[in-house]
Amino acid sequence: MVQRAALLYQLIVTRRIHADDSHQPRQGFITGMMTQKEFARIIDAAGVSFPQSTTSFNGGDPVFPSPMCLASGMGAAMAMVGAGIDEIWAARSGRHQEINVDLNHAALFMSSMWLLKIDGEAATLLDHLDALPVEGLFKCKDGKWISISCVFPPLTNGTIEVLGCEPDHDSAAAAIAKWDSFELEQALTARDLSGVVIRSEEQWLSHPQGTATSNLPVVELEQIGDAPRSPLPEGIRPLTGLRVLDLTRVLAGPTVSRTLSEFGADILHIGAPHLADLISSQADTGHGKRRAHLNIDRQEDEQLLRELMRDTDVFSQSFRTGHLAQRGFSPQKVAAASPGVIYVSENCYGHEGPWIHKRGYDSNVRAASGVLLLHEQPGDTIDPERLHFAMHDYATGCWGAYGVLLALKKRAEVGGSWHVKVSLNQTARWFMRLGTPHDRSAAPTQARLWEMFNDYSEFSESSYGQLQRLKPVLQMSETAPCWHGPTLKPGESAPEWLDR
Repeated sequence: MVQRAALLYQLIVTRRIHADDSHQPRQGFITGMMTQKEFARIIDAAGVSFPQSTTSFNGGDPVFPSPMCLASGMGAAMAMVGAGIDEIWAARSGRHQEINVDLNHAALFMSSMWLLKIDGEAATLLDHLDALPVEGLFKCKDGKWISISCVFPPLTNGTIEVLGCEPDHDSAAAAIAKWDSFELEQALTARDLSGVVIRSEEQWLSHPQGTATSNLPVVELEQIGDAPRSPLPEGIRPLTGLRVLDLTRVLAGPTVSRTLSEFGADILHIGAPHLADLISSQADTGHGKRRAHLNIDRQEDEQLLRELMRDTDVFSQSFRTGHLAQRGFSPQKVAAASPGVIYVSENCYGHEGPWIHKRGYDSNVRAASGVLLLHEQPGDTIDPERLHFAMHDYATGCWGAYGVLLALKKRAEVGGSWHVKVSLNQTARWFMRLGTPHDRSAAPTQARLWEMFNDYSEFSESSYGQLQRLKPVLQMSETAPCWHGPTLKPGESAPEWLDR
């Protein structure tokens, strides 16, 4: 029964993208706001069903110096979140509402962490990202380049051990120059490290991992257990009373729960003092959440996590595939302990294929998928003031939240426990399918981007200090998104649920 229902819903809601589907780049450059026809094309390329709700758009690409459909893609993903919320609201009230997405605002959302200010200073300064010894693009002896991301000390230490170099950029570059690119990629992968050779789109699609995931939709939904039907959330806001247990780090996974928090979900983020994370990403994705610490290496903390799990609606995690299963928190075991749960899995390269366990981040997927080569050539001089953006992280977070909304609706209709699967790689493939129709030289200047941030930002108190942050992007006539309470630092909350 479970497998049959899962297959049926896969056919209704998401589909594999057929190899002959026409998503080729259009000729010439286009600018301007997104039409409903263009919205339909973008949603079709994502492999999900077109929404019943109607969304209007203003603004448009290019916002960043990119030929890709970044603003329209990001805006479309957000519009699907809005449509999911609207369906929940309409089921309760009998009314659909007006939804609008400002595509300029949506594009800036991809730079949210880099735009965030704490007491007037860039939040990313707290992480000293420019001083990381092994981070970025490096040339190998065969002339190919490799992307390595070592934002956390264990990754830096492991990479330095593989290279046999000193912990500084010049020493690492000299050591990497002695390696064949693919041999280094294999050596780093074997040590659970992030290195990946820079590839074109064609090269990625011929790689076993690219082939295995090339036709997947941006979000997969699978039934993993039987359970009685559960009513949609009832409360003042669309997701009031929905409990989300968040075991994610960095950007994509935390963006799933942050998006749900905009509509009233009770988010309990679980971290641990010994698990490294970026201060800027924590501050950026912590809005609307309570944040507790548990160390599941301690028996009493593991037991408390299991108690929280039994009472949650959503269990969201971004550990490498199989890691939590070894601790007894696989999708199937969580569903058995908490019937009706929605289990969210977010990873880098996808949930099938030879790289299912491979570690990676936004920059690595950008390098592997061909996206990087559409924006720069390795060795190019990059403006140090250029505004960074993490298109895969933030869009994947939105698609994950959309998957939760799909599962909520399905849970109310037929019951069951559901598994939502998203990955940075599937999001990258979707962006690539949208083509490269835009003139990158028509993008606003860096100064104008910061002016736009001021237009779309708000000030908020937090445990970090005063934040200047992007406002929620979606505009909805009856259920306007917002975050309640100050943004907290990790460990400031008790590991317990609020009363429903």
